[in-house]
Amino acid sequence: MSNTEIAAGVNAMTEALAGLNSVLEARKSELQQVGARIQELEVEKQNVESAPPHTDDIVGAFARGVDANAAEFGRQFSAQLNAVYTGVGSAGAVGGQAAPNILTIEGRKPSEQEARDRQMRKETLPLNMAALVYLLAPRIKEELPALVAKLCPDAAKGMKGSERAAMLLAINRELATLREKHATLSAELNQAVTMVRQATGR
Repeated sequence: MSNTEIAAGVNAMTEALAGLNSVLEARKSELQQVGARIQELEVEKQNVESAPPHTDDIVGAFARGVDANAAEFGRQFSAQLNAVYTGVGSAGAVGGQAAPNILTIEGRKPSEQEARDRQMRKETLPLNMAALVYLLAPRIKEELPALVAKLCPDAAKGMKGSERAAMLLAINRELATLREKHATLSAELNQAVTMVRQATGR
């Protein structure tokens, strides 16, 4: 091989290495940019997730609590009615001076022993809060918006659930795209590094 051919080969190798190094630096720069954007989005996501709720969502949460308590009382009262006031011999439950208190309805019918023990101790049944909520549900739900607005005015500046959901959806979509891109760039960078090492014998 002549000196000219050797020189040409060296020049070609040098150009190839220069090209690989250029690709290497470009991938490094792009990878850093993508990584930085991912970090920004993760911070943004955390901020959105931890942002205080809006008045409407606070009201909605308490309204769901009212509905849940009302439904629970409906279950309790149904169980009580069917256990005590149906079947043979149940007429005695409404006879004489019977005057059951709907506000002390229990979630289950007490056993005979439990009933006797209570009578001996002259125990007063606790107030069934679910019964109160059931009976007052329309009024409670009607008063909730004004009550929350009055007692927690800062909530008006909070983030609405619909807005939070939309923002998180957009952030998560961008994060998914960027993480995929980050993985691709990392693979390309590793491949370029390997080629440079092979070419230089390092």
